[in-house]
Amino acid sequence: MIEPLLLAVKAAIIAPDSPFDYGKNGCDIRDDGQPPPGCGKWFVAVHELPSRQTGINRIDEYFSYAITLTARVTAPPDRLGHAELARQLAGKIGFNRRLHRLKMFLHQNWDVLQLANNYLVEIAADAPLVYGFCEAGRLADTEKPALVGADWFDAEPSDVNCGLKAQASFVEIRRLQPIGSYV
Repeated sequence: MIEPLLLAVKAAIIAPDSPFDYGKNGCDIRDDGQPPPGCGKWFVAVHELPSRQTGINRIDEYFSYAITLTARVTAPPDRLGHAELARQLAGKIGFNRRLHRLKMFLHQNWDVLQLANNYLVEIAADAPLVYGFCEAGRLADTEKPALVGADWFDAEPSDVNCGLKAQASFVEIRRLQPIGSYV
């Protein structure tokens, strides 16, 4: 069950004491990295990646998630897809710096893991025992910033707004349910 983990990542990013200024409307759980229509200048999508089960006679799951940072920018539509323009814009508006701060904040963040475990307990309030997450996620990879068109924002193709986006993946968030006691 990855939902508590995704909720914890979102909560950590938008918490009043977090080092970020995205606010409640600047970060949400999404099916993929695409922001909702009408998002502001900056948006962080938190989304699920594939998980895997490694135990034979126990549940030993490894979960993964990603964040996708999106920034609205204005660029000539005929230049979309140009890597050099994406690189220049990313440096100019602070996109790379924001992405780096998010990555450093989430890498091996044990507070996020504890919050996810608190959500697990809340969700399974009637369960006699809850097995939580036991290993924090580590940064696995990061996309280079890329220019995206108006369709990324569910806008009309003729819209002059475009954006920059990049995804960072976090992996190996472990949740282990050991073998039960046998009589």
